[in-house]
Order: sequence, then structure tokens, then C-alpha cells
Amino acid sequence: MPVNNAPNGMVAESNCAVCALAGLMDENYGTIMQELNTIVGGNVNAPFSGEFVSQIFVRYQEKRNGTKIDSARYIQGQVEGIVSYLRSHGCQNIVVNGSQDNPLMIPAAEHFMNGYPDGAYFLVLVGKYNSDFKQIIGAHWIAAVRDNGQLTYFDYQTDVPLGAAQFKRTHNFPTGFTGVHTSNQPLRPFFKPAKASDRMIVVAFRD
Repeated sequence: MPVNNAPNGMVAESNCAVCALAGLMDENYGTIMQELNTIVGGNVNAPFSGEFVSQIFVRYQEKRNGTKIDSARYIQGQVEGIVSYLRSHGCQNIVVNGSQDNPLMIPAAEHFMNGYPDGAYFLVLVGKYNSDFKQIIGAHWIAAVRDNGQLTYFDYQTDVPLGAAQFKRTHNFPTGFTGVHTSNQPLRPFFKPAKASDRMIVVAFRD
């Protein structure tokens, strides 16, 4: 089963955070989303909207803390929700480097990740930094693993079912595309390499 087994294309384009986490935890989008949705009190039987899915870790963190997160702090709330979820599943040595207000340049983020031994896992938010709004825009969550002294990035959002032809055509998936997209450099959505000016937030952990 593909990691991104979303019920429709709109959700499949909005669930990068859940897919990145699912890929590293050897799960699929639907399994983790059902767990999160049950906790936040949504309708488990309904197809999820793209907006709801993109905000699920913010809603999760609000439920855990019993407080509402300011919409202007959406990115930070998402990071905090992911950290809370990892802790609830027994993940250890969780370290966050970078923040909504002070995201990392790519060389600094990779220097941080390369300071870990082989076998370390990372959830990585990458995108353009808007200094007016003080946050990353066009943000995209991917996964990374350090192995054999090198970083490999994984985009699990693109691992959609074989029958998702419309989703693939819309985003010009390469001919013969097989699912998870891997790269030795950070990725924006749908195979586009990150730009040198992009910023990152990194969540490091061991399962």
C-alpha cells in the first residue's frame, strides 16, 4: 500500500506533514490520520478536506494543551504538534533546530543533521522565508535519514496509488514514476529542488 493513500486528490496535495511522518514510521497516511482525527474529535468516516488535513498537527497540539494556537503561529504550532505526537509514540532524543521566527539556511540545517550518527531520522520543513510575515511560505514537509555518512531526503507525499492518474498528470510526474521520491538535496513539492535562499526547520529523533 502506498504511503499517501488519501481519499482524494485535494487531500493528497495537502498532507505532506502526515506523509513524511508516516514514511519514517513505516505506516501510511490513513492509519496516522485516523488516529489523529480521533484525538481531535473529527468525523473519522468522512473524507477529510485538504484544509483540515494541513492543520491536523495544529489541532492535535491544541487538543493536548487545551489552548487555541494563534493562526499567525501556524508553522510553530505544527512543529510543536509533531513533537508531541512523536513523544506519544515513544520516540526519543527529539531535538528541534530552527523555528517559525528563525528558520535555518540550508547549509546550517544540513550541518546540524550531519552532526548525528547514521540511523538518525529527521522531519524537515522547507520553503521560502517571508520576512514580512516572519514565516516560511509554500512550506513542504519531507523526511530525511542519515546513512553511510550521507543525508538522503524522501518525499512520501508523492507515493500515491497507481490509479491516481489525474493527480500525477497535474503535477507532471515523471514517466515510470514508482512512488517515493528520493534526493540528496532538500525538495520543494513535486520534485522541485529547494533554492539556495530557502529556509528549513528540522525535527531530529530516534524511534
